[in-house]
Amino acid sequence: MTQNRGVNIASFGIVSAIGLGTEETLLSLQQMKSGIRRYPKSDDAQGCEDMPWQILDVPVGRIDLSDNELRDLAERRVGLKQRHQSRTTSLALLAAHEAIKNSGLSEEWIYDAALISATTVGGMDVTPRFYAPYVANEHGKGTDGRLRYVAEHPCASHTEVMRYVLNTGVRCHSTISTACSSGANAILFGARLISSGLIDVAIVGGVDPLCAFTMGGFNSLMILSHDVCHPLSADRSGLNLGEGAAYLVLTSDRVKAPSVGRLVGWANANDAHHQTALSDRGNGAQLSMGQALSMSKRLPGYGLEDVRYINLHGTATPNNDASETAAIVDLWQGTTPPPFGSTKGLTGHTLAAAGAIEAAFSLMAIEQQTLWANVGHSQPMGNGIPDPILTNTTAKVDAVLSNSLGFGGNCTSLVFAKP
Repeated sequence: MTQNRGVNIASFGIVSAIGLGTEETLLSLQQMKSGIRRYPKSDDAQGCEDMPWQILDVPVGRIDLSDNELRDLAERRVGLKQRHQSRTTSLALLAAHEAIKNSGLSEEWIYDAALISATTVGGMDVTPRFYAPYVANEHGKGTDGRLRYVAEHPCASHTEVMRYVLNTGVRCHSTISTACSSGANAILFGARLISSGLIDVAIVGGVDPLCAFTMGGFNSLMILSHDVCHPLSADRSGLNLGEGAAYLVLTSDRVKAPSVGRLVGWANANDAHHQTALSDRGNGAQLSMGQALSMSKRLPGYGLEDVRYINLHGTATPNNDASETAAIVDLWQGTTPPPFGSTKGLTGHTLAAAGAIEAAFSLMAIEQQTLWANVGHSQPMGNGIPDPILTNTTAKVDAVLSNSLGFGGNCTSLVFAKP
């Protein structure tokens, strides 16, 4: 059996409702400060007037910057501002630029790196603002509603902009969209490219903004909570949507770079149960967790018994939380599983960005030797399911298992380890 040496993680960058960068994010984690809130209907100071979350009257994990303010911030930090730049592109540029800057890698390494980005929304946030004037002006014949205003609508558009602005991904760039497991699958894909010897550096992660399309879609599924969400609680009633982006810089052993951790196990599986629901016992999650842990066990000290913390997908929907915790109970076969929790009570569910954002949280848990609290927990789930982590707890954290479970039963698990 080939020895698993893992894939090095040189750095990461992150933006979400709890912070514009790693420093702000870590402070919010340490203070258990949630970014989820309900926007009053009179609040139009940040361009929120008549937004879908206000119309639906639901809390969201929103970055308190308008689209223009976010573009201005991206211009100051990264150096690009386009008139019709999508919110998706702004978020992605901010997080990926921080990851590259923190990596300390030379321009040559970044130029040759693979760029793997994930999204479910793409540039759809620009589409509602385009459509009404497009129709009103006879399909773009007037000064408003021009097709160029919606040029970033396709999923891959933000990746193309990142490639150009960040001067990377020239040899290999790709966009992944597998629903809520997308960000984790981007990380998995980059790790496979490196472990197979095809490349030495990969910039991997995911991004999604809040927009009318996703708000309407999740509302139609009747899984949006009208209160702040309660992950892994008996009284959970649904999720809060959020927005953000996170990217990791992965490297092979040939690259001499500092390391914030290693990716030592990864797996993707599918329970083939339903278009939007997981199976009752979480068959797909059991497969992905078991296979990722089996891979990590080939590196001594990182098997099933060595994981000290599990970051669950934990969306606070009745189906997800019951299925995922059942999978953990079955996988650990009567023994007590390691402490676990969901961080979506802080950020909301950021869709394609979730796996990448929670990868960053996992690396921060290792760095800080801290188990992050399951913010929003209110009632034990019962049925033999242990309570999640209720408050930030200092502990020995050498390895973290992180789950991302998407629609269609697409389940991905990643195992992170100390440098």
